[in-house]
Amino acid sequence: MKKKQNSTHISNKLFHIADMQMGYFTTRQAVAAGIPDNNHAYHIKVGHWKRESRGIYRLTNYPVSDYEELMVWYLWSRNRNDVSQGVFSHETALDLYELSDVNPSKIHLTVPKGFR
Repeated sequence: MKKKQNSTHISNKLFHIADMQMGYFTTRQAVAAGIPDNNHAYHIKVGHWKRESRGIYRLTNYPVSDYEELMVWYLWSRNRNDVSQGVFSHETALDLYELSDVNPSKIHLTVPKGFR
């Protein structure tokens, strides 16, 4: 069962975005949800959000789920148009699709040749 965040802490739109992404969201998504850049540090300071990586955050009260680390990398692979460029491959894909009993020791994410 998923916990809902207090609406005074985040907008419903941001919660909906984060809910579709295991509790994670990007800076661009927060701004699109109506939370200005200058409010992001406040949400981190008071503990509403946790900074996971550059430009990637997690709602702190969102329930933990499997494969969260993969979501961080998936969001990391977004281009300037906010479209994900990465595809999980090799042993990671085998594990995700339950095609093997392999337990990958690292994440395999393939991105286009010119990816930055």
